[in-house]
Amino acid sequence: MNSERQSTTTTLLHGKYELGRVLGHGSFAKVYHARNLKTGQHVAMKVVGKEKVIKVGMMEQVKREISVMKMVKHPNIVELHEVMASKSKIYISIELVRGGELFNKVSKGRLKEDLASLRNRCRGRWRRWLRRSIWRRRLRIRRR
Repeated sequence: MNSERQSTTTTLLHGKYELGRVLGHGSFAKVYHARNLKTGQHVAMKVVGKEKVIKVGMMEQVKREISVMKMVKHPNIVELHEVMASKSKIYISIELVRGGELFNKVSKGRLKEDLASLRNRCRGRWRRWLRRSIWRRRLRIRRR
């Protein structure tokens, strides 16, 4: 049974999400703009190829990333909505954050807030997360 169906412009995923354009990609995954068909909420859908991850022995890291995302709730961290899987892929529905890559904004000096101030505010939170065995997270830019 194939849970993905091609249409002219989008892909229907598990009857729950409509996948749109690719937002980005990495070694093991592509991230798509998606829409929850039930709620209408726009999300980012990270699609991880199981075969690639297993081939390089990183399945435990993917599982750990998912478990960390489930544990951490913070306004400056991308929120995990749902995790689904098929035989060949893992689908991770996460909060859609607009505005581009954080690295690009930092490297071009586009942050309004002083980076030292941002680092100091986050330092205490990072320590708490480290005590809970949470080693790495992606921070997002939050507009005020």
